[in-house]
Amino acid sequence: MAILCHCERGGAGAGAESMTYTLTAEQLSAGYRGELGIDGRFKFTIENEIYYVTLVSLTTATAKVSITGKPQKATLAIGDLRRFELTGDNYYDISLKLNNINSTASKAEFTIKSIYEEMTEEAIKKEEEMEELAEEKPRIKGKIDYLSFIVIGLVVGVIIVLIILFSLYFRYSKIKKKKGKVVEKEKPEKEREVGKKKLEKRREEKKEKPEKRKEKKPKIQISKKPKLKPAKPAEKMPEIALPPSEEK
Repeated sequence: MAILCHCERGGAGAGAESMTYTLTAEQLSAGYRGELGIDGRFKFTIENEIYYVTLVSLTTATAKVSITGKPQKATLAIGDLRRFELTGDNYYDISLKLNNINSTASKAEFTIKSIYEEMTEEAIKKEEEMEELAEEKPRIKGKIDYLSFIVIGLVVGVIIVLIILFSLYFRYSKIKKKKGKVVEKEKPEKEREVGKKKLEKRREEKKEKPEKRKEKKPKIQISKKPKLKPAKPAEKMPEIALPPSEEK
């Protein structure tokens, strides 16, 4: 059978998770497992004195609690089992174990149990060592920072939106290409023929142009000058005998 306890919510000034679990002597003796939020607490009675174990703060790996009576504070790592002396008789009165931490809900689960164990030097040294080790555990912050979760959520959201936009653009470009191909297929045959003829004309024109360039220019025939024959020597004119001059 499940062991039930009386639960009370915190007052107006307390947080939404500041539940108080009032435990009976039987529940405390058997061991009670419960989940506390920040400022949540276990209430119990030992030797007619009321005591509280309160969750003060959380990290991703540790939980810090305070115990009334002889005011005590302790830091527990996940899996730690700590013992506390409350009545001043040098015997531990309760044990507290941190089972796990729910960082998203900012809660921690504990098992609290009444005990009666002597406080030997070895036991005290062991408790001190466990406290030091828990304090050295890596942590994010003293309390769970919800703002960091919001920032991470926004970043993830932006990345998702960018991926969606990119995929839509990629699909749209594919559809556009397909439509272009379909439109080309749906063109009437006449337009295709006209296009083919135009292409053929262009090809023929391109072929004709280089042929024109290759045409040899007509050779210009240069008329040869006629060879001049050597001039004949001038014929000697016949000598004409002049009549003798008359002497006076």
